[in-house]
Amino acid sequence: MRRVVVALIVLSFLFLASGLEGYPLENERLLGILPELPGAARKDVDHYVWYPCEGGCHHKHAILVIYEAPAGVTDQDVIDFYLQALTPEWRCQIEKIGMLPMLEEEPPTTPTPIAESVHAACQKGSAQLYVNTDDMGFGYGHTFEVNVDSRGAEPR
Repeated sequence: MRRVVVALIVLSFLFLASGLEGYPLENERLLGILPELPGAARKDVDHYVWYPCEGGCHHKHAILVIYEAPAGVTDQDVIDFYLQALTPEWRCQIEKIGMLPMLEEEPPTTPTPIAESVHAACQKGSAQLYVNTDDMGFGYGHTFEVNVDSRGAEPR
């Protein structure tokens, strides 16, 4: 039992020394100051840790928030809101992603996208924000995602 307690103390110290204890709090603070689409309802908030391993593994922490968009709001409306609310302080880039049909032709032809989703990737200092409207753009629902990482732009 004593070894377990000592091991937990050592692991806690290593975690605190790594600087990660402040990382989730930084993300919470960032999320707290970001604008929210008027009328949108938070459906879920998920904190997650990931480990990018290009050139060495480092912990990364982010928060993913899923919102239900108000009736009548399109995916482009969501992106336009965030672009207007965040710029010029944040640098934002728009990404359009097409959904391709399933092809059963032989040989396959070059498909034409049947739907399109709009995303916004934004950066301010070391912070990153990503707005994903896949569900709305592809007709799967009326939700969109906002992903925040206060250290997302730092070297991995």
